[in-house]
Amino acid sequence: MKPAQIKRVRDVFTQHYDRATTTISIQSLRTALRSLALCPSEEDFLSLIQVHDPGSLGSFSFDAFLALVRDQYNVEIQRQNVMLADATTLDAFVALGGNRNRTGVVSAERLKSVIQHELMLPIRIDKLIKEVDKDGSGYIDYEEFRAMMGD
Repeated sequence: MKPAQIKRVRDVFTQHYDRATTTISIQSLRTALRSLALCPSEEDFLSLIQVHDPGSLGSFSFDAFLALVRDQYNVEIQRQNVMLADATTLDAFVALGGNRNRTGVVSAERLKSVIQHELMLPIRIDKLIKEVDKDGSGYIDYEEFRAMMGD
């Protein structure tokens, strides 16, 4: 994290911590995370608590809170990357003839032509198509296309 981000985390911690113990309680944790624009799912929230409060003390020092925030930022970044990758895959599927609602198919011949002649990528596209087009129809649906793209 950058120094400005750490300062922001410290400021939020200071707003929500118990001055007597200099820790933030589990009860204040979700509110503090929301102040940082982090809204973990219930499952992620419980996982964060398990990882960062292994002794079940029910409170977090600044260092533990900072580590917890870093972990949640990483989770958020991974989710954004997955969403971006899915959007990119969908855009490619649509550009090749599929539908935005993930229906329709892409012609294997069209895909080969684009890869080999338009993009001139050194990909063994015939092998990839054969692996995903299990029924040998010569058409690739969205799930097959995703599998081929490695999503």
